Amino acid sequence: MTDKSAIQAVAGAPDSLVRPSHVRIVHIGLGAFARAHLFDYTQRVNETLPVEAQWGIAGFTGRSARMAEVLGAQDNLYTLTVRDTDGVSTKVMTPLIASHGGDDLDALVEYLRDPEVSIVTVTVTEGGYNLGGFRVDPEIHVLPGGESTASARGELAGSALGRLAVAIFERFLAGAGPLSVLSLDNIAHNGDTLGHLVRQTASALAGDRYEDYALWLNDYVGFVSTVVDRITPRTADSDVTQTLPGGDLDRAPVVTEGFREWDIADGFTSARPEWELAGAQVVSELEPFTQRKLLLLNAAHSLLAYAGLARGFATVREAIADPELREMVSQLWRDASRNIPFSDTDIENYTARLLSRFANPHLDHELAQIAEGGIEKMRIRIGPVLWAAWEQGRKAPAHEQAVASWADFAGLSTREALQWTLPVSGADPIEPPQELVDVIDNLRIPASTKENHEDR
Repeated sequence: MTDKSAIQAVAGAPDSLVRPSHVRIVHIGLGAFARAHLFDYTQRVNETLPVEAQWGIAGFTGRSARMAEVLGAQDNLYTLTVRDTDGVSTKVMTPLIASHGGDDLDALVEYLRDPEVSIVTVTVTEGGYNLGGFRVDPEIHVLPGGESTASARGELAGSALGRLAVAIFERFLAGAGPLSVLSLDNIAHNGDTLGHLVRQTASALAGDRYEDYALWLNDYVGFVSTVVDRITPRTADSDVTQTLPGGDLDRAPVVTEGFREWDIADGFTSARPEWELAGAQVVSELEPFTQRKLLLLNAAHSLLAYAGLARGFATVREAIADPELREMVSQLWRDASRNIPFSDTDIENYTARLLSRFANPHLDHELAQIAEGGIEKMRIRIGPVLWAAWEQGRKAPAHEQAVASWADFAGLSTREALQWTLPVSGADPIEPPQELVDVIDNLRIPASTKENHEDR
């Protein structure tokens, strides 16, 4: 239930809002993060442009159509509230001008057949990087188009990135021009990974036009990797306190922190917003920024989530205030910094800022939210540093504790947890050394202690 006494109006009348006149960006994944990060950067750029040159966004949900329905019912407007140590501010967000359920393939195809659309952005989380039931057949491209391509379309329609692959192929058929596709998800080489998935579908979709389509993908579609950062908790019922211009209650608000960062690899093949005007930076070498984010911020989040929940904490702010957990995080950062190509001073400044952000008194970032999807996250966030340390004959006690706490949380054996955490060598996971299994076994919560904790 919304506390009516907490409802606050946002200044402005509906007809005073400046909205983009047409769609130029298609975004997949209408969660809170994209609407706090990408949409904010885009709105800031739009504010420097005449209406006809602004970048309107058509958004598609990743799974459930509910958010598209909620946003559509309020003319695709919503409020963005920034809660930081220096105060709280709220603004109305205007770049989104159309919302669709994720399964609306016809609408997605229609947008991508439009030459005015030159950018696709994606936030489907780590677990979304798959093609559903589609299975790659390396021989299918020798077959003529027809039943094979129709079958592939049906299989691909079952996943967000599969539908994107179909729509990109339809753009090729329409001759709609170049396209840049950006991933904003927390995986290394996210744009390359996305491009690899799309290319896996080429032969099945194109049939006897496979060679032409493969060349077009290579020349006209840029799959751009990025590193994104803005702590954005899942919207809670208690956040539904703002009214939109016109007086209606905002049912899709987003609450975030003041800090934001966006590092983008220089790989565009099409027209794009000048996001640098809003503080983004386009870089020639993205890998250092990727490793810094995943191995410092995201790894610390995972450690705090699993170890913090085991200690009865609910939020990042509570967990980082615990002296033992804070020291674990500091140890994790010391070990991870060996693997990150930034100077000691840069690392110190970055981690000091992280501590301040984690302790933000105005933002409730729930550990339970961070703890979701450990199978997709642990190999990316914890595994690289843990395995590098063991290969070099060193211990990585904070990373070992992260695995132990995750194994307890997920109900996995220590060996199973390590098989999901350690890097992949070739096509196979690294087999965990027994010595490492024993070390982590000793860090796990005994069953009797765990039962007593759960009774509290």
